[in-house]
Amino acid sequence: MHRYAILVVLLTAALLVTGPAVTSNENRPLYDLGQWHPWLGAALTLLVGGLAIGLWRGGDRVRLRQLGWATFAVSLIQGLPYFVGDTVPAPMRILHALLAQLFFSGVVAIAILTATSALRGPAPLNPESASRVRFLATASPAVVLSQVALGAAHRHGAVEAAPHIIWALVTALFLAVALTLILREEHPELQPAGILLAILIAVQMLLGFSVLILQSLDIDPAIQIIATSAHTVTGALTLAATLALAIKVRRLPEAVGESGTALDP
Repeated sequence: MHRYAILVVLLTAALLVTGPAVTSNENRPLYDLGQWHPWLGAALTLLVGGLAIGLWRGGDRVRLRQLGWATFAVSLIQGLPYFVGDTVPAPMRILHALLAQLFFSGVVAIAILTATSALRGPAPLNPESASRVRFLATASPAVVLSQVALGAAHRHGAVEAAPHIIWALVTALFLAVALTLILREEHPELQPAGILLAILIAVQMLLGFSVLILQSLDIDPAIQIIATSAHTVTGALTLAATLALAIKVRRLPEAVGESGTALDP
């Protein structure tokens, strides 16, 4: 199931790449790439259905089975815009883009939770900072999700660029503080995930400003679509990375004192 989940993650990433190229204007560059989007979505729905059934039949943990069925439900909802017609309302397009980000994080979470390493007993967190680390790790996906929602709204013309840019700076500042405090723990389970997240944040910020600059210039539209696709995929990876870090933090055991009681409530 872990390898199956990784396959679903890779196909979802491909779906995110083709999403920005979808358009009703056949003269737009990379339109042919966009035509793969619905077919990839249909294939992904079948695969996620198989993933949900496999988790259910395999007797996996209740929450993991629920996550499998939830991702399958989202994949079905994602197909609704294709039944609307050529003109899809902006709210539905925004919801489609936002659910795609959540869906990607969901399948990444399944891949993490089905890994054999997830069943091992790692070292506990420092009891003096465990509560702070858990709060920061848990809050990070929510903060990034709000930024992703603003990005989807901006791409589809619902909001101006200013709120997206301002909140991007706030999000980056929050994540910088959170990662500094989390990585200072020097916990072997958290270091790789924290470093990867830091790299993704830097790349995403660079791509975001690159997209804004390209939009203000008179250049090949294909370049703008490629930059937007890269920005969208990196945003999904950033959201998934914050969720992965939160899962790892939440799965770490509480420190136990000499009396046998947990030091961290």
